[in-house]
Amino acid sequence: MRAGIHKGWILRALGVLATALLVLALAGCASGPVPVRESVDAYSWEELSRIARQVSQSGSEDAALEIARSYHLCNDDGTLDATQSKTVTLTTGQSVEVQICGFYHDDRADADGKTGITFIFAEPVSIRVFNNSRTNLHGWEGSALRAYVVDDVVQQFPADLRAVVVPALKQTNNRGSSKISDSVSQTCDYAFLFSLRELYGEIGSYSVEQNAILNLEGEQYQLFRDRRVSEVSQNPLLERQYRTGTRNWWTRSASSDSATSFHVVSDDGIATQGDANFHYAVVPGFCL
Repeated sequence: MRAGIHKGWILRALGVLATALLVLALAGCASGPVPVRESVDAYSWEELSRIARQVSQSGSEDAALEIARSYHLCNDDGTLDATQSKTVTLTTGQSVEVQICGFYHDDRADADGKTGITFIFAEPVSIRVFNNSRTNLHGWEGSALRAYVVDDVVQQFPADLRAVVVPALKQTNNRGSSKISDSVSQTCDYAFLFSLRELYGEIGSYSVEQNAILNLEGEQYQLFRDRRVSEVSQNPLLERQYRTGTRNWWTRSASSDSATSFHVVSDDGIATQGDANFHYAVVPGFCL
């Protein structure tokens, strides 16, 4: 066990060093304005990072959207519809599409305002259990799935993307089974799963106590708001294909009325639940 932990720290340290060197290299060529390109996919990650910093420093959602519009990162009317996407090749060789789901949305972990751009994976990166046993104790923060996402998945990002990811503060019920709102606390995540509230907006179909907790887990992202995603209807936008079929996929939201389950997006995009030791798809997000 100690050898495994030591090896893990060495690998993470080497990853941080490599990322720092790439940041320095990118900084040397990051002078001058970012050229306007025709699509999100046409920008490099370094260019998107510089635009994201402009968005972050804009001071308001309206100003942020104007910047995004000027760089063709949203539709002419300021909306998002999932076509604002970029292809990423992970170090595993898997080629996946990531979609812009919001601007000026998340709090930066360095307390320097808002993140500029948030992306969601349009395809799962794997199929995993949330925990090895049937429990939601300690929620997202203490889960095996969070350890996998923030360590393994981030390390699968290509180096130019990994160099510009901005860690975000995410609000989540990190207690598990609970009836009180102080079960919600922050985690600092380079990559994360989405909460039920971030996907569906106002939650109202569970117990009064659980609805109150779920509605403290962030705010709905613009993409899902623009496309009128709802917890009680089928949502093709949230359907996720993995290999041979459409899959259920995990949110980071624990079911506070239960000691065993987390909330899940079903294969037709409806909010549901599943036990923590079930195998569901992993659909991460990240910020610039």
